[in-house]
Amino acid sequence: MLGAPQELVAPPLLAGQDVVLAAETGSGKTLAYLAPIACALLRHRDAQAATQRQRQEQEEGERPAPASRAGAGDGDAGRAAGREAAIAAAAAEARRPLALVLVPNTALAAQVIVAASALRGADGAPLLRACTVSSRSPPPFERPDVVVTTPGALCTLLRDVGGYGHLWTPEGLADAVKHVVVDEADLLLTGGYERDLNYLLDVRLWWWGGVGFGVVGWGFG
Repeated sequence: MLGAPQELVAPPLLAGQDVVLAAETGSGKTLAYLAPIACALLRHRDAQAATQRQRQEQEEGERPAPASRAGAGDGDAGRAAGREAAIAAAAAEARRPLALVLVPNTALAAQVIVAASALRGADGAPLLRACTVSSRSPPPFERPDVVVTTPGALCTLLRDVGGYGHLWTPEGLADAVKHVVVDEADLLLTGGYERDLNYLLDVRLWWWGGVGFGVVGWGFG
């Protein structure tokens, strides 16, 4: 059964609109934005997979029929087709969008990760691959669906001259992030967080394109 925050927030978020949500602590605010994020990311994932299958079927239909007697060339063609499929899959993975959840502290980040990991499909597998990045938790090797972090930790990561790949650069995240959540915005938009938020705005991290939405959440009580 959905609570009041979920019932109010889900329709506009699923329609791609931005939302400002104020709700009491413990009212289900986290699930109110995570569930629509999961829906949006899964829809994109399914559409991407369908497009990839259609492209592969079209390419297979355009290939000449194999000769009646198999030769060395047949094996070469099969390996080339396999390489093309792997390259296409890697390119699709690199274009897969993700969601960014900004929180004021690592304790809340851990709670969001737990909530995201609790969203599971009929087979029991998690619907989302969620991660947190900080000085103690470097970016994962596999591309996540949801990144949960504090503004300070994200700024430190983006300024890291060592680098963790294109995704973890200002340009890479600006291309990948399609949904942004500012959780506990009453804290993040004031005080010591202002400098880091301004930096994120300066690198245009929130100037995301395509279909997406943003959530600004206030907690009280």
